[in-house]
Amino acid sequence: MKNCGVPQGSILGLFLFLLYINDLCNVSRTLYFILFADDTNIFYSHKDPNQSINVVSTELKKLSDWTRANKLSINIKKSNCILFKANQNRQKLDINLSINDTT
Repeated sequence: MKNCGVPQGSILGLFLFLLYINDLCNVSRTLYFILFADDTNIFYSHKDPNQSINVVSTELKKLSDWTRANKLSINIKKSNCILFKANQNRQKLDINLSINDTT
């Protein structure tokens, strides 16, 4: 893969990056995206944690396809998943989310 881009810290670089990822939020009608500079937060809410895991897995596949099509990558080492549960059920969940074949 060729390296391409503009010098880091340039005004043009920020503008071009924002234009480049502007349609990222259109990848999914299910997920809620918050974009800030080069940081993206993705949210999904459902009463059933297992349903949440299934939906997020499906939507992450779409996100992965979008990044590949736009010649971008997701830094897996800087990516995290947090599950918030409102009920007091201490049931252990098997969360196996993957991006680009990396769990």
